[in-house]
Order: sequence, then C-alpha cells, then structure tokens
Amino acid sequence: MWSYGNRTRFCAISAPKSAGGAGLYPAEPGARSQIERWMDWQLAALNGPYLGVFKESKKKEEERAASFAGDAKELAAQLEILEKGTAGRPVIAGANFSIADICLGPIVDRCLSFPVTLAGASLVSGPGETRLRPERLPEVEVLSRACGRKVR
Repeated sequence: MWSYGNRTRFCAISAPKSAGGAGLYPAEPGARSQIERWMDWQLAALNGPYLGVFKESKKKEEERAASFAGDAKELAAQLEILEKGTAGRPVIAGANFSIADICLGPIVDRCLSFPVTLAGASLVSGPGETRLRPERLPEVEVLSRACGRKVR
C-alpha cells in the first residue's frame, strides 16, 4: 500500500466490528465522506507546508531555506482551515473518533510543536493549546501510539 492513509483505511475495513473497525471508518457514505475529506485534505493541502516547515525548523534560523517563511504562513492558513472546518465537533470528522483523527492527530501535534509562530491560526489558543491537540481527545491511548509518545 502506498500511504499511511491507505493502510489505515485497510486496517479499519478489515477489523472485525467487535474490534472497533466499523466505528473508526463507518460504512454510511455521509459519515465516511467526512472522514475521507480530511484525510485527503491532509495529503493535498497540509503535507506541503508541513514538510517544508518540518525539514527547515531543525536548522538554525540563518541556515533555513528562503521558502521557510512562506511555508510557515501557509501552514498557519491550512491549520485555520482545519479549525474552521471542524468547529463545534469534539473530533476531526464528526461526533466520533475515527481514522481521520488517527491520521491527522500526529501531524497536528507536530505542527503545534514547531518553533514557529502560527500567526492567524485560531487553532492555537495559547502555547500548545488547541481542542485538536491529541491529549485533548478521549482516545488518548491510540493517539499516544500514533504520535510515538505519551500525550497525556
């Protein structure tokens, strides 16, 4: 399989209903489209600026590429889209924890930890504070594994 999203979809579809697969990736088309919308958005819109900031933020400021400031600005704009598009929801794609949270949780966590100011992004209400930060989600154990660290 080509991507993390594809593997996640496959695992959720293949998991027995009793193991929670149906809840993570529901068969109902409306609910599933909400999940896939955010997973596709991550690949199409968030990953570009995320990768630019990720690679360059490890360097000293004077060694960063000229594109760094633009990538940071675009990252903030994309996180704002996420915040506005998920407003009023406890998780990313509706009322229930799903594979969208599993896929986006680690990326959002990293984005909010970058040494950049995410000007204009209301996603961040204070230093590292957001409703979409993994430690604020009820399924912390799953996201702890996905983020590679304990998030609570």
